[in-house]
Amino acid sequence: MLAKENKPWSFLRLHRKGVLIMLIVVVLITWIHTSTTRYTRDEHYMEYHAPTTHSDKEQGVFSKPLDDGTRVKATFVTVCRNQDLYKVIDAVKSVQEHFNDKYHYDWVFLSESAINTEFREVTSSIITGHVEYGYVKRDQWSFPKYVDAELSYQSRIKMAQQGFEHAMDVDYRHWQRYIAGLLTNHTLLDGYDYFCNINVDTRLSCDINYDIFKFMKQNNKKYGFSMAKRGNDKLNPSLYETVARYFKERPDQSLDDNMKRFVDLDPQLDVKSPGHCEFFTGLEIGELRFFRSQRFWDLWEYLDKSGGFYYELWQAGPVRTVMSSMLLRAKEIHWFSDIGFQNEQYSVCPIEKEVRRANKCTCDPKTSASWNPKKFCMHKFFLINGYERPPNWRDNMNRGI
Repeated sequence: MLAKENKPWSFLRLHRKGVLIMLIVVVLITWIHTSTTRYTRDEHYMEYHAPTTHSDKEQGVFSKPLDDGTRVKATFVTVCRNQDLYKVIDAVKSVQEHFNDKYHYDWVFLSESAINTEFREVTSSIITGHVEYGYVKRDQWSFPKYVDAELSYQSRIKMAQQGFEHAMDVDYRHWQRYIAGLLTNHTLLDGYDYFCNINVDTRLSCDINYDIFKFMKQNNKKYGFSMAKRGNDKLNPSLYETVARYFKERPDQSLDDNMKRFVDLDPQLDVKSPGHCEFFTGLEIGELRFFRSQRFWDLWEYLDKSGGFYYELWQAGPVRTVMSSMLLRAKEIHWFSDIGFQNEQYSVCPIEKEVRRANKCTCDPKTSASWNPKKFCMHKFFLINGYERPPNWRDNMNRGI
């Protein structure tokens, strides 16, 4: 009788053991799956952990942001016309393939005339972020009321006789003026914190394996540039005098730790090429809070009212350069040494072999412009800031370009 009474309890004990074993198996499978998933995710992050360059470290940056899925409020922006469509397609595709197919940032296109249906349909089909199309106000793409049209015409005639490119092109002057200051105040940029200006002829030649906008935010950078070249001072002979006059009248606007030395001509650093240094605006990144600040607009209006865009041939590059160099701290300006690109005039390529390989660059460092001592300004940028130049800079001067 006792043996018969114990059979149900034996079965129950066996049943409990079976359930316990099943629970242990489930826990083990779950743990293995979680561990594998975590490892795979970490591998994915590591895959896109871009290398830090020598120049990054000299500028106080020792790591690039990982892709954790978060984005900052940022957009690309391009000023163009309907007839630029096929140039724009090439520019957009290069940015998408090398960066934005992964990060899906928005894009804003601005034009002085209505953007047609074909342009909208083609560009929006390529871009993975949200796309907006805007109109530049007529008063921002025409002679300001304080510019004497006849005096401007006589100036254009004189510059044409001297053989300057774009001397008679009024539309070119409107475009340069707009890019230099008015662009960042467009209402379509109201919801963003950062912008990246892309010219229609800009083509990336290296992958950008980190979020450049998040990089700007994490490192408190207000302006990022891709190239600095020597300008032609004959195009803007009064610009630097006008800037000096402004800061003499408004000494409170100048910072002790700015990059004034980058703007000023130095008897030692500029002896080989007397042209002032200027940032390339066709691939630049900026913090909109700075470009919309009162300090920025006070200086912009002072420069604009001098009429230099129309009485001379001021361009966006030198104007952007003096404004950012004078109004920002040096540590708030960053050179993106790992971004490779080309346009109709120049080619820029990272000089570190490891960076080129990691970013799958297709550019030729032997044709890169950055370290040419006569035509470009990276030497000056490094020396005035106390940065040590890359170990192989002498091998990349490319004097023949």
